Amino acid sequence: MATPIPGQVQSLLPGGESLVHTAQGSLLVGGCIAGEVVEVVPQQRHRGMQRGYLHAVKQPSSDRRVPPCPVADTCGGCALQHVTTTAQQTIKLHWVREAYHPIVHDDVVVDWLPRSPKSALRRRVCWHVATADTARNADGAVLLGFRQRRSHHLVAAGECVVVEPILRTLYQRLNAALRTGSLPLVETITATVLQDGIHLVLKSPPADNPTPPFDHLDDLPIQWWWQTDAMIAPWNRPVHRLHDTLPAAGGSEIAIGIGPVDFLQASHQANWALVQWLIGQCAHASRIVDLFCGSGNLSLPLAGANRQIMGADSNPDGINLANRSAKTLAISAQYRQVNLFDRFDPAPFTGADLLILDPPRKGARRVASMMGQLLPRQLIMIHCDPASGRRDAISVANQGYRLQRLHALEMFPESGHIETVSLWRK
Repeated sequence: MATPIPGQVQSLLPGGESLVHTAQGSLLVGGCIAGEVVEVVPQQRHRGMQRGYLHAVKQPSSDRRVPPCPVADTCGGCALQHVTTTAQQTIKLHWVREAYHPIVHDDVVVDWLPRSPKSALRRRVCWHVATADTARNADGAVLLGFRQRRSHHLVAAGECVVVEPILRTLYQRLNAALRTGSLPLVETITATVLQDGIHLVLKSPPADNPTPPFDHLDDLPIQWWWQTDAMIAPWNRPVHRLHDTLPAAGGSEIAIGIGPVDFLQASHQANWALVQWLIGQCAHASRIVDLFCGSGNLSLPLAGANRQIMGADSNPDGINLANRSAKTLAISAQYRQVNLFDRFDPAPFTGADLLILDPPRKGARRVASMMGQLLPRQLIMIHCDPASGRRDAISVANQGYRLQRLHALEMFPESGHIETVSLWRK
């Protein structure tokens, strides 16, 4: 092992790694907090930056705590469990301010989204399954779990503190089924908890097992799926159509269809808070456009009398579900399949009272550059990466839109990720 060297932690960066200055140069190291004096072990370059791992904390920060998860030091899922909850909120809000600094005017308040949840547990999880050789040759080895940080080795996930409690129960049932052979070894198992059931997706060609090992958990039906690169097919029949419950304009609630692999906001609590906030922003909007709409998560709840909704996304399954939900709910909404990362005709989406953009992590470069053609009166952008959010925000500002509000939304507690919500007017 390389000899540990002393270092000073300069800053904790988005993603959860810290910049540590040493006599041999700067390293990116996990598990640190700004201001700490540490010992680190240099490692190889990774993704263009010299990295290392934390060997010891010589002078800890007052914001350091014992991680609540027993595998936090090795699991690759949560980068900030060593940081107190209050400090995490301060750090993440700083990330948002820094990312949007070029376009935040003095009159723009940067704060947490109103009604942000105190907890935001994840309702979708992907577990990896050990290889057949590992399962046969290592008695008591982890069969099902999360990957270790920058490794393919697995850590047990039964005590994960950031997922819904029912997922911890499900993990134990699946682990037992793998050990007894009632569930065949697969590549991954992805579980999504919804209000009326659980999607369970096994990445593997269909096996010969005639039926799944169990079909309910805590009175929730389970819909099992087989997934390959070419298809996804149900294992058990009849197929359960599952739904997500959301607040709606007028104080009611609606249920929208969610498929086994459709995009879903990670936290039900945080998504609920986001939709409630959106409802408050569209009181005077009669025409709403939702680009990167998925299954209609953000726009179907906004439907109301004399209000027209138009949406677009590249995923045909999400578009089909959104249109089906609109028909079931008798909502005036139309969703189209459009590749929003390539050239597209903006005419159907032009002149909205409110335009909503909720792109994937890489952002909405093309759509953000088209504000001069789309010409919405009001724009709301939701980004899960401050870097792509900054780039899209600068593009929008350069086309004559002014930032009114900037909010942080905690969708991934304990992680190095933060959601940003920005409100713009022409």
